[in-house]
Amino acid sequence: MVRHSNFMPSKATKEKKQLVIDAGNGNVKASVLGETEVIPSVLSQNCGDYIRGGFKWGEDEHWVLGWDNTGRIDKLEVINRDNGKLEYLPHLLAGTISAMRHVIDPRDNIDVHVLTLNNDKRSLIETAVQKAAVDLSVDGEPLNLKLSLKNVYPEGYGASLHAAKVYDGSTRVAVLDIGNGTCNLSQYHVGRAGMPRREIFRPIPFGVSSIVKNTVELYRNETSNGSVNEGLIRQALTTNTYRYLSTYDGVDIRDVTKRAVEVWLDSPEVHQLMIQTVALLQQKVPVVLCGGGFAIDVVKDEVICRLAGNAPDETFLNVPTSPATLGVVGLAEVLHG
Repeated sequence: MVRHSNFMPSKATKEKKQLVIDAGNGNVKASVLGETEVIPSVLSQNCGDYIRGGFKWGEDEHWVLGWDNTGRIDKLEVINRDNGKLEYLPHLLAGTISAMRHVIDPRDNIDVHVLTLNNDKRSLIETAVQKAAVDLSVDGEPLNLKLSLKNVYPEGYGASLHAAKVYDGSTRVAVLDIGNGTCNLSQYHVGRAGMPRREIFRPIPFGVSSIVKNTVELYRNETSNGSVNEGLIRQALTTNTYRYLSTYDGVDIRDVTKRAVEVWLDSPEVHQLMIQTVALLQQKVPVVLCGGGFAIDVVKDEVICRLAGNAPDETFLNVPTSPATLGVVGLAEVLHG
């Protein structure tokens, strides 16, 4: 006999929400209830009422995270601060909550899952999570959230879950992650439960920012007045539109960017990381390509060109549809079953 219940969960007993966040130097990637967002890791201490990413702590501490800061002269870019990802983690988390207010309600009970290079700093991360929720208001409304740090995962873990699913049956998978500030190669062992454990981690401090700097330097050497707007160069690369920069003083931006990526690939540190990636491919370890770098067409094309010829076949290289958010989406899918 099947018994039916008319019980409906009250606000006090409703299910916890799961927030997965990767607060990077260049962008915050986050996922809640199947909604995924990429938010520029740029802050300003301005009133953010009715601005997506804006929030207030207490009576008078105003902040804005993200898009509204693009043209502000008083903006604070996390990548330009030493240890900025940890120092400003409360701000990045609070701004993310504001940006995802359409799926977060007042008095929500939220488990926070953090993907980070600083996975050995759990106590600092836990303090940052608690601070983010204290006296937090969005658009003048106190949220009274209960945030709890559920777990801290090494960067690349979410992508490894995707890799384990795509390459079901493989005992080892690898992740090549090109972020804004770093480029990382990780190798994982996949156990019978399909849960990867990291065996090898090779990080280098040469990500998309290095490619942007290379591009700017090449332009300065080749344009008539040597004046180049780095912000416009980055915008052209990261949006793949090149709308405002089809040429820059008669120099084709795609050609210069391609050469800038080649310079980056030939630098000793990146070259060595590519050699290590090739070695894994030749051992028939499948490699998943992720991170914001692989969302830039010219970067993706040049890196694949270097790697593909060394793979046993093309199936050993996996390029997901949304490489920038693969980590948070991969973990969120597992958490939601």
